[in-house]
Amino acid sequence: MAGTKYYATVGDKSISTTQAGLGSTNNLALKSAFPHSPLYKAVSDGGIDENEREKEFIQNVLIGEVQNGNGFANFNRDYSKNGMPDIPNITEDNAGKPLYSPYIPNPTSPGPGSMNADDKPMHSVPAKTQQEIISENKQFGTGYSGVFNPIEYSKSLEDQGIIRTLGNSLPE
Repeated sequence: MAGTKYYATVGDKSISTTQAGLGSTNNLALKSAFPHSPLYKAVSDGGIDENEREKEFIQNVLIGEVQNGNGFANFNRDYSKNGMPDIPNITEDNAGKPLYSPYIPNPTSPGPGSMNADDKPMHSVPAKTQQEIISENKQFGTGYSGVFNPIEYSKSLEDQGIIRTLGNSLPE
């Protein structure tokens, strides 16, 4: 949102407060935008406390199986229960054709007159290995190296549960 002010009008409520920056939130603006949310009501008025909020989040976002959601017949929120891939050992695409690398797309051209990726010849220069990518630390993306293997790390990420980050909130 451009500018230095946040303006919101919800019903007959109108607010103007300083815009929250990165890593912070503007609670006054959120309360104005969502006046009936249980997050911003007192427990005695039908709101939920911090413990209830965490329990609801865990039950409805972090764990369990979703039926008929996000284009999938079913999807387990526990990633390790979805049959995660073993990336370094993927050697073929879904059609059974050899991959140049599980980390890097084949950089060759399909040739004159073709826009079809299936026409690409295999590159003659071997792709870098997972260890080479890690040691050079030049992989695109975010994180340590971008080549972590889901089969090795998904369970440990699930076991972390909710991790609270430090942030800054504007006064109410």
